[in-house]
Amino acid sequence: MSSTNRPTTTVALAYPNPALVGMADPGFEALIARVAALPDLICERFFLRDERPPDRRLFEFDILAFFLSSEGDFLNVLQFLQKDDLPLLAHERQEDWPLVALAGPCAIRNPEPLAAFVDLVFLDDESWNTLRLFRPPRRKEGFLERALESPGIYIPRLYKVTYQEDGTIALVVGEGGAPLPVNRSTVPRSTPTLQSEEVERVSSNVKRRTVAVEVGAGTERLRRMIGVHLDEQGLFDTVDQSVSSEATHLRLSFWIGLPTETDDDVQAIPELTKRIKHRILQSRRDERRLGEIVVSLRTFIPRAWTVFQWIPMAEVAVLEERVKGIERALRFQGIRVGHDVLKWAYLQAVLARADRRASVLLCSALAGSGDWKRAFREWFLNPDFFALRKRPLNEVFPWDHLWTGKDHLVERYRGLGLG
Repeated sequence: MSSTNRPTTTVALAYPNPALVGMADPGFEALIARVAALPDLICERFFLRDERPPDRRLFEFDILAFFLSSEGDFLNVLQFLQKDDLPLLAHERQEDWPLVALAGPCAIRNPEPLAAFVDLVFLDDESWNTLRLFRPPRRKEGFLERALESPGIYIPRLYKVTYQEDGTIALVVGEGGAPLPVNRSTVPRSTPTLQSEEVERVSSNVKRRTVAVEVGAGTERLRRMIGVHLDEQGLFDTVDQSVSSEATHLRLSFWIGLPTETDDDVQAIPELTKRIKHRILQSRRDERRLGEIVVSLRTFIPRAWTVFQWIPMAEVAVLEERVKGIERALRFQGIRVGHDVLKWAYLQAVLARADRRASVLLCSALAGSGDWKRAFREWFLNPDFFALRKRPLNEVFPWDHLWTGKDHLVERYRGLGLG
């Protein structure tokens, strides 16, 4: 309810995935609660492929904000806009169209692939308070001018990017009083380091009687490198404490394709899994009560504002061989190996460190109904340039102008012996 006589601002919070996924995302639920608590504002949530009454169209709202938890959602943002007949490009939306904004982990790290399509990006929780400056009916330009003075608000069109002949960025310049960097602080610590969703080391699903353990890697060396401070005995103790009489299934999560990963590191995954199974059987003396051990393999994707942002992703062919090797080594009753789709992991790796030129790629994928193979073929850039290339420490990244703290990452990078 409005606390004053001023008009109420309407906000559509969109999750570019089905409702089943969005409702399980604690970050999206927290954002809904935060925005709903702001005065003189009404917010509604929307999901991809949501069946809505015809009178609830997105273009009727003052602000349309997308919550991005994965690079795989980038194309879904464009599908959202297209479905409701909103112009895709920001410069084509006049004063009577809603402001289109981004929020969430991927928007915080690197929103540049979507820069051509959005009006602003909320870089932190506090930046949402700028919605109080909005004055309905639509006063888009006036709001953006006032919002520019607030930390944590990024307006992509005010920043011009030039490129060198080798395809890397030469310079990013802020225009019209746009600050550099946008936010004079470091990336919020809540931003996940290795993937879009945060995974607790140990979690349980009582209904399915499943315990999930975030192992990270097969060797202690790699676990230390990615920040999982867990030696083998500590892992065994964790499993002992977690697998109670009520839990019969165990899920062990590992990364593959980590920087400096060797064949021995990969082979350590099935070896460690077998030792864990043997330990559980010894303690239970009843194999029927153990149920199933699921080994979940996730592809490492280098992302912006992490110590790994200079590192190339492992090639898909190498990852395929490593997955097959782990599957062969764990062909035992009661053990199942699952992994993500490697071609989608490659796509995420491209978009995770792409720049504004990826807008052409996204439009091509949209026109081809999600045919990424064709979109990559038609793109004027080689996707390997973003996914598989090792960057020098002095390279200007598409996201450098958003935050401070790059020097600290360089120190950590050198400390890990990666450069």
